[in-house]
Amino acid sequence: RQYADRIDPQRLERLFASEDALFAMVLFISAGELKIDTGIRFEDIIERFENDSPQSRFPFN
Repeated sequence: RQYADRIDPQRLERLFASEDALFAMVLFISAGELKIDTGIRFEDIIERFENDSPQSRFPFN
């Protein structure tokens, strides 16, 4: 919740419009719940999905 408070809701809306982005967020949040350090910040995922280049579309490649 603390991350979402700092991010523009319209950015989140565009992010969640993508199934791949939604899947990435589920993995990211699940890793956080399991206390697994992915080394990836919430903001990093949003920035990667906002970038249109195919190689950066999925942050776990």
